[in-house]
Amino acid sequence: MASLQQTRRATRAPTTAPTSPATATSAAGASNARAQERARSEEGVTAGLANYQATLGSWLGGELYRAVSRNLTAEKLAGFVTQGLDAAIQTGTRKAFLSIDGEVDESAVDDFAQALADQYSDLGAKWLETEDGRALVESLQGWVDAHPATVATVALLAAGAAVLANAPIPEITQKFRLPHGFDAEVAARVGKLRAVALEKVKAKLSYKSDMLVAAIQLDHERGASPTGTFDATYGREDSHQLKVDGKLSEAGLELYDVTGIYRPREGREARVGVTGGADTDTTIKAAIQTVDGDVTTSHDVEYDTDSRVLTVRDAATILRDGSRLDVTTSMASTGAVTGSFMHTRQHGTEGLESRVGAEFSRTPSGSGSAWDDSTEQKLKLGMTYTRADLQAELDAVLASTGEHSLTGSVEKDFGGNWKGGANFELTAADGGLAEIGAFYGFQDPEEFETWLARYKYTKADGKHQVDLLIEKKLGEIYARLQQQAAVSKKGNEATTTAQAGYFLNEDVAIFGGLGYQRDTRGTHHFIPQAGVQVGGVPVSVSYDTATRAVSVGITLKFGR
Repeated sequence: MASLQQTRRATRAPTTAPTSPATATSAAGASNARAQERARSEEGVTAGLANYQATLGSWLGGELYRAVSRNLTAEKLAGFVTQGLDAAIQTGTRKAFLSIDGEVDESAVDDFAQALADQYSDLGAKWLETEDGRALVESLQGWVDAHPATVATVALLAAGAAVLANAPIPEITQKFRLPHGFDAEVAARVGKLRAVALEKVKAKLSYKSDMLVAAIQLDHERGASPTGTFDATYGREDSHQLKVDGKLSEAGLELYDVTGIYRPREGREARVGVTGGADTDTTIKAAIQTVDGDVTTSHDVEYDTDSRVLTVRDAATILRDGSRLDVTTSMASTGAVTGSFMHTRQHGTEGLESRVGAEFSRTPSGSGSAWDDSTEQKLKLGMTYTRADLQAELDAVLASTGEHSLTGSVEKDFGGNWKGGANFELTAADGGLAEIGAFYGFQDPEEFETWLARYKYTKADGKHQVDLLIEKKLGEIYARLQQQAAVSKKGNEATTTAQAGYFLNEDVAIFGGLGYQRDTRGTHHFIPQAGVQVGGVPVSVSYDTATRAVSVGITLKFGR
C-alpha cells in the first residue's frame, strides 16, 4: 500500500516543472538562504515525483503502467538515477549553459538531454539484473513489444527529470558550472534551465515511445478463446491528448474507452469520453478537475444512452498537516444517492497510518415514496503499520444492514530471502471466519531456486487449497514442480505440473513438461507441454489428452 506521503505527492503536485522564471524573478532581492529554502521545499519534491509518474504513465499507456508501476517506483531506481545523472553532467556540460547575456543555451541543454539518454540506456540494462529489475521482466512477460530494457531506460530518464526538478540552486550552479553568488535573477535563470531540461527529457521519451507504439497484451487460457487489451495515447501531456483503451476477444472489439483531455492551464483539466462495447452499455462522460494548492476538486457527469440515466458526481481531496480527507457524492436521475468520506492520517510514529470513514447510500424503491427507499450506512475504521521488514493492516466495517466485517493481513521479511505472511476475513453474514490464508517461502534473487507454499480456506464453498512451487537448477537443467490441491464441498481436485528447461544460449531456452489434472468430477487429464523461451518470455504449447484441446500460453520464466 502506498504511504500517505506518496499519495499526497501524487495528488497535490502539478505535472510541470516546479520553478518558472516568473516565479523566481518575482523574488528578486530575496536572500540566497530563502532561495535555497524554497528550492528544497515540499513543492519541489512533489512536483518532481508527479512529473515522474505522469511522464512514465503517459508513455507506457494505462494498462501497461498499471501492470509495472509497482516495480518502477522512484525509490527502487534511486541509486541508478543518481549515478546516471552525475555521469551525464560530466559528459553533457562541456560548454556553459548560460550565454554572455544570461540566457539559457538551448544547444547545451540538448547535449545534456542526449547524455542522459546515453547513460541511462546502459544503466537500464544493468538495473534489469537487480531483484527489482527481474521483477519488472516477470511483469512484462505477457506484453507484446514491451521490451524491459526500453521500459527501464524510460523510467530512469523520467526519474532523472524528477531529481532535476528538486535539485537545490547551489548544487545546480556547482554541478552545471553555472555562475553563482549573484542575486535572485540568477536563480530565475537556473529555474528556467531545470524547466527546459525536463521538457527535453520528455521530448526524448516521446521519441522513444515509437519503440512501443501502443501496449498490446495477449492472454491465452487453457480451454478458452484468446483475449487481449490495448491502449494508445496521442498528443501533448501539458495541453491536449487523445487516449484509446480497448479489449479484444475472438469476436472482435469487446470493450472500448475513448477519452479526450484538455489542459487550458496548470491545475485545470477537462475530459470528455465515450465507453462501450459489444455487451456493454454506451456511456458519454465529461469531467472537470481543478487543483488549487492543497485542495483538489472534480465534477463529473455521465449519461447511459441505453438506460437513459444521468449521474452527477462531485469529489474533493484536502491535504493538511500530514492528513488527507476525501469526500465524494453521487446523484442519479433515478433518485439514487451515495456519499462517502475518508480521513487518513500519518502519525508521528514512523510507518503508522490510521483511517476513519463513512458511506451512505439510498436506493429508490420505485413506489414514489422516499420513506420506502432502501438506505444503508457504513462506518469504516482501518490502520496500517509499515517498516522495512514488516507490513500489517487491519480494517473494520460496521454496516446498518448488519453486514459487519473485519479483515487483516501481515507480511514479514525474515531475511535471507525468506518471507511469510497471513490474512483473514471475519464477516457477520458467515457467522465468523469467512476466509483465512497464509504463505511461507524462499526465492533466491540470483539463482534459480524457489520453495514456496500457500494455504487458503474459504467458508462460502468449504474449500481448503494448498499450493506448492519448487524451482531448482540441476546442472544445466532448470527444473520446476508446481502442485495445487483443493478439498471442497464439490469434491477433490488437484493439478500437478513438472517442467524442465535447457538454455541453448544466453537468450534462448527450450523446455518441456507434463501436467496432470483431476477435477471435482473425478475426470483425469494428462497435459504434455513444450515450448521455447526467447528474451525471457516463455511461450508454451499444451495438449489436453482428455478434451483433445490445444492451447498456447505464457508460463513461468526459467532462470533469473
